[in-house]
Amino acid sequence: QLPPVGSAESPAMVPANFKRLGLHVSRAVLTDTVRQSRTSGILRNATWLRRAMLMDPLPSPRLLLDGYDDLHVTDGNDVADVVGECYRADGPDETIIVTRSNRRALQFNLGIRSAILDYEEELVKGERLLIAKNNYTWSATIKELDFIANGDVAIVSSIHSIEEKHGFRFANVTLTLPDRDVDVPCRIFLDTLTDESASIDRAELQRLAEARMADPEANAPDASWETRLRRLRKDEYFNALQVKYAYAVTCHKAQGAQWKNVVIDLGGIAPESQGLEFYRWLYTATSRATSRLFYLNPGEMAE
Repeated sequence: QLPPVGSAESPAMVPANFKRLGLHVSRAVLTDTVRQSRTSGILRNATWLRRAMLMDPLPSPRLLLDGYDDLHVTDGNDVADVVGECYRADGPDETIIVTRSNRRALQFNLGIRSAILDYEEELVKGERLLIAKNNYTWSATIKELDFIANGDVAIVSSIHSIEEKHGFRFANVTLTLPDRDVDVPCRIFLDTLTDESASIDRAELQRLAEARMADPEANAPDASWETRLRRLRKDEYFNALQVKYAYAVTCHKAQGAQWKNVVIDLGGIAPESQGLEFYRWLYTATSRATSRLFYLNPGEMAE
């Protein structure tokens, strides 16, 4: 499992953390892979990467490509054709680009929407979105839904209206969560779709919170601070869903999911950045694919 951003290890994978809570800890080693076949080049590379992470010194990363039909190398000139062919063969729901940063994910997302999907509007019916932050507000009235999770994919089934308030732009929509088989009427932030940050900045959220607490539409003029704060916790604007386009994602957002077709963006990764953290990233990205894996601009790693 990839550690949280900025951490060297995953706390959820450290037995000592649970033992300190007085819990009994059991360990198991997963030895059988069912996501890919045993003759898969995807599995071969994932296995090599996992074993290489245990070596000292850490070897230079390399890709094992020869003799495998499920592995391919592509570059920036052909990536649109690759993604388009994958869409035609298996659909956008079975195709993903995995990249290193939110900025590059945004660039890929905007390119796919314009060059492949021919979307001109900022948001369209059928749009694939990625939830960027856990949300408990919009699931409160849906019996089978505890919360909407960071990393969930949502499909825009209806767009009801778009509005601007307190300097933020919102859309009132109905989202379908395909993995939960449920429809959710909700409000989403439009600004997060084209923002390079992972989610809305804390200072911006604080500004919105103060605006909502002072808004006479949300609170009576004589309402106490405690009443305003209590209403803020359920406020539909402050708790609007934070979403991104879902055609390209960072590896942290891809964890736990799988697709038939995965394109891994290896462009612009300096040799000095190809340490253990990079190995973990590449292993996780590689193991997301079940049928076809495309390495985009792998450089010397493919030689």
